[in-house]
Order: sequence, then structure tokens, then C-alpha cells
Amino acid sequence: MNLSRHRRKAICACVAGTLAGILAAVTAPGASAAGPTVGAGTVPAIASLNGSLEDCFVDNNGTLDTSAGGPSGFGALGGCSVAGFNGNMYVAWTDPSTRQVAYATMDFSTGVLNGIIRPENVFSPFAPSLAAWNNNLYIAWTGTDGRLNVRDLTTVQQATFEASSHAPALTGGPGYLEIAWVGSTNIHLNVAALSAALSETCKETFAQSSVMTPGLTTLNGRPYLSWIGEDVFSHINLIADTTATNGCAFPDTEGKLGDAYESQTTAGLSPSNGAVWMIWGGETDGALNIAQS
Repeated sequence: MNLSRHRRKAICACVAGTLAGILAAVTAPGASAAGPTVGAGTVPAIASLNGSLEDCFVDNNGTLDTSAGGPSGFGALGGCSVAGFNGNMYVAWTDPSTRQVAYATMDFSTGVLNGIIRPENVFSPFAPSLAAWNNNLYIAWTGTDGRLNVRDLTTVQQATFEASSHAPALTGGPGYLEIAWVGSTNIHLNVAALSAALSETCKETFAQSSVMTPGLTTLNGRPYLSWIGEDVFSHINLIADTTATNGCAFPDTEGKLGDAYESQTTAGLSPSNGAVWMIWGGETDGALNIAQS
């Protein structure tokens, strides 16, 4: 990834399962040249393949964009998702005119999409979420009926869950697939672990709430969850699962970062080279930011 196009920040190393000091030591944004901006309220994403990070986001023109390759020429509704799988980096998005979800491999040096696939009967008013797990590629989305769906893109096995008012987040955990979302009416955060059969093995509902899609990733077998708080400054929150055993042992408390971490977009997460990376659009100007734990 060409990080020179981003404002770069650092997050202190996390002590798994505790909030005291997890993300309190924050450095101020470093000076950088003007870079890309992210559309307000959208879902940017970041992912690693063979130790190399790539990102995607929807710019202010509603175009699917990447830092390395620039605008793709494709419109995208509400954001995008990226995942490394079988030696390729995949990107997924929702067509703004048809609301049909699509995914493809992408050459991130040029922004060229290759082999675009539009899965049958996958439509959404929001961005989808991709995750590689258990040697398969999965996609999650909120349907036009407002219900959550997860599909194995290899076997086409699919499960439908409860309703959500926003796009979900998906990640692969140690022995389970993990999904995060906000409720359809009370906008409380939720996480659930799914088996290979896509059945729910555990669920956790938080007192914390958000009006944006959460972020989700796994590092060293431990899930991490991010969300944008409902405080006036839209602070980013980040917490870690306390046990890493079943994916449903997050502390039910805020994990607010410092004042340098305010966002008008989802804060997307990814592991890479032993660290958690985070991507978001600045709260006042939408500037694309990257942080590393």
C-alpha cells in the first residue's frame, strides 16, 4: 500500500481483554500531502495478502476507489470490502443503480477489476462484507428485506439471520466465522460466531450502540471490534475479545480512542504482520487515515 497518500497514526499495543491503557497512548496525525477522501457514512476496508496491505473505499463521487490504483470507474453504494484469498485480493461492492452485490479480483496497482461475479439473488441497500475462512471465501450482506445473510461463495451454502439497519462486518476466527452488526431498531452492537454450517454458536449483544456499520477482524485468534460512538465528535471505539475461545466474550464497555480518532465513516480493521490496522475517513474532512497497533 502507498501509505504516503494517507495520514498515518499509531495505536499503542493492545493488552488483550483489558481496556485500561489498550488504546490510550495515541500519537497525533503525521503531516502528509493531500490524499484521497472517503464519502461520509460509507464503509472503507483494508486487508492483507502475503504481508501486503491493500485498501478500498468509496470516494466523494460515489466511485469505488483504491489508494494504489485510484478510481475504478465503478459506482459503489455505501462502501466496499476487501479480502485476500487463494493468492488473490478480492473486492466486493454494491451497484448503486441495481443494488446487486458484485465481487471480483483486483489488480491494485492499476485499479482494474477482473472476472466480475454477481452472485444470484444477492441484493442490498448497503455494502457487503468479505472474509476468507476455512479455505473458503464468504460474503455477508443486509438484504433488501433488512435481514442479515451469509453465503459461502464456494459451496453457495447460505444462512439468513435477524434484521439490521446497516451493513454487517465479517471475519474468520479460530474455528468459527464471526459476524458483527447493529440492530434494526435499537442500533445496539451485536456479534455472533457461526459454525461451518453457518449456524449461530453464540451471540453477544452490547449496551453500546452506533449508527454506522461496525468493523471486525481477528489477530492471533482474538477478535477485535470497532465502531463509531454516538458522542458528538463521533469517536472511534476499539475493543478485543477477552478469551479468544468462542468469539462472544467482548467486554460490554466503550473503547473510545483519543481525540485524534474521530470519524465520519466506518473504521475498517485488518490484521497484518502481527498488528491490527485500521482505516477510516476523518470526521471533519473525510481524509483517508490509516492506523497501526
